[in-house]
Amino acid sequence: MGVAKTAKVYIQGVEFLTVVKVSREGKFTMALPEFVAEVIGQDVVEAQTLLEVEQRFHAAVAASAKANTVVKKVILYEVGLQALVQDAEGKVLVDQKMSFIEGIGLSVWAEVVEERETTLPGGEKKYHYDRVGSSLRFPRPRYDTTSGRHEKQMDWTPEREAFFAHIGASMEQLILKLFEVCGTPQSLLDFIDAGHQLTAGGQDA
Repeated sequence: MGVAKTAKVYIQGVEFLTVVKVSREGKFTMALPEFVAEVIGQDVVEAQTLLEVEQRFHAAVAASAKANTVVKKVILYEVGLQALVQDAEGKVLVDQKMSFIEGIGLSVWAEVVEERETTLPGGEKKYHYDRVGSSLRFPRPRYDTTSGRHEKQMDWTPEREAFFAHIGASMEQLILKLFEVCGTPQSLLDFIDAGHQLTAGGQDA
């Protein structure tokens, strides 16, 4: 069996040398990389023409990549706290700090995404995230969609999405009310002197 063509190809970032062989009868064959063969259950592809055997080779590679990819819906999230909370006896209950924050601070971000986990030749895993529609409206996403796996995430459920949506809505209401009452020093004084209080959800108490 003679060699009809050799070529370098890149499969999921890894270089492979492909060899197209042709028999005396004119049948073309290409050996598949081991990790592809293991997934699809065959070692070689065959065809009657050079073009067709190359097409079958690439189809086999694509099939193996699809089989080695797990796709699921997840919630990426971050929670940052700035607070020193003590009980009546002075026992520290919470001691958390955030950069560039004074006083008490709370930072929450969450987003629903589709996570694509691909296992590369050799076992290395790569992750890619695509945004999907959801009820979450947190600004300024903080994640890289093409790097490693996000450190804080959970599988998506309606209840988990609703949890973060409720936090976001409550924080928005408090921010809106603070923005309103703190518009001027006098408006803040008027609000306080009228006996009003604000709850975490922004309602008057």
